[in-house]
Amino acid sequence: MMDSSDSDDDDTTSDTDEDLVEVKAKMPKKKIGKHRLDKNPKASFGRRASNPDDVLHRYTKILAEFRKHRSVGLACRKFGIDRNTIALTGIIAEMKIAGPEKMPPFDDGDTLAGYSKKCKAVLQEDEELMKKIDSMKKTADLLPIAHKFNK
Repeated sequence: MMDSSDSDDDDTTSDTDEDLVEVKAKMPKKKIGKHRLDKNPKASFGRRASNPDDVLHRYTKILAEFRKHRSVGLACRKFGIDRNTIALTGIIAEMKIAGPEKMPPFDDGDTLAGYSKKCKAVLQEDEELMKKIDSMKKTADLLPIAHKFNK
C-alpha cells in the first residue's frame, strides 16, 4: 500500500517538473553579452569630455538633433547629457565654429570650465564675434543656450 502512494507522489512531482520546464522554455530569454557600442548613439559620449575637440563633437551631435526636433532638452536627453553641461561648455564649441582663429590656447593643465571662462573673456572683448554668434543662434546654426558659469 505504501508503494502505490509513493509512486503516485512521484508521478505528480514529475508532472510539475515538466510543467516548469515548459513554462521556462516559453519565457523570453535575457540577452547576455557585452554592450554593443556600434549600435548605441550614446557610445561616443560614454566618456567625459577632456578637451575642446570633445566638446565640439558633443555639441555638433546635439545641434543636429536640435535641428530635427527644435528642443535642446530633448536633444540632450537623447544622448544622455545634462543640459547644464552644454550651457557650461557651449561657448567653447560656439567659438570654434564661429571664430576658430580667435580661440585662446588650451593648456594641458586647464579644465574645461576654466577654458570656457577664457573663451568668454575673449568673446567679451570682440563685439564682432559676439554679434556673429548671436545671429547664428537666431538662424539655428548654433544652439540657443545662454552661457552659464559656476562661481
